[in-house]
Amino acid sequence: MRAFLREDLEINIFESYIIGARTFCIIKDGEALLIDAVLEDELVPYLKEKGVSDVLVLLTHGHYDHILGIPELQKAFSVRIGASERSRDILSDCRKNLSAFGTMINEMRRKKAPESSPRIVVPEYETSADYYFSDREVFAWKNHEIRFIFTPGHSDDSMCILMDDMYLFAGDSIADNGDPVLSLPGGKRNVYEEYSRPILDSLIKGRYVFPGHGDEFMIPLEGK
Repeated sequence: MRAFLREDLEINIFESYIIGARTFCIIKDGEALLIDAVLEDELVPYLKEKGVSDVLVLLTHGHYDHILGIPELQKAFSVRIGASERSRDILSDCRKNLSAFGTMINEMRRKKAPESSPRIVVPEYETSADYYFSDREVFAWKNHEIRFIFTPGHSDDSMCILMDDMYLFAGDSIADNGDPVLSLPGGKRNVYEEYSRPILDSLIKGRYVFPGHGDEFMIPLEGK
């Protein structure tokens, strides 16, 4: 775990041992807001130590590496889940959320970079959300404004989550080292290039960007 600190906001970042996916955690008044729920070992003990009882998980998309941490959270806390309205069929189908192929995907990654992930068996997993959000819908949490912005391409249900018009949680729609992966089942390069890329190009300027894999970054506004 490591912390991103700015003014009155603390974002704690937890990295999964499955292909480096990340959960972003904000705690206020005994409640936790999580962006994605990855499989790792530190988050649940940390939330217990902080006295958290209620957890809200907002998903950037429904792929297995971003949702496999949900069962452990549900065992320990009262958990609500929010997702894109396009995530319904993906979350509830282990083939569409790719958990049915997770072990194979992990092994393929290990062949290219053995140090990138341990050898594990990824369980088939299916779930659902309590809330499904539409494009540009605005949601309030603890005096923070949260906006959901659909950015399909990596998956049909991919979306960015923009907090307080300053912190952009981009899921797998943005990679910190180049273009996102668009070749997985459900990925559509033409949709990404024609629809999502122009949106993302405008969103990332002047904001803190937190990709689902890799380090956060900021591109200053021109002239700043």
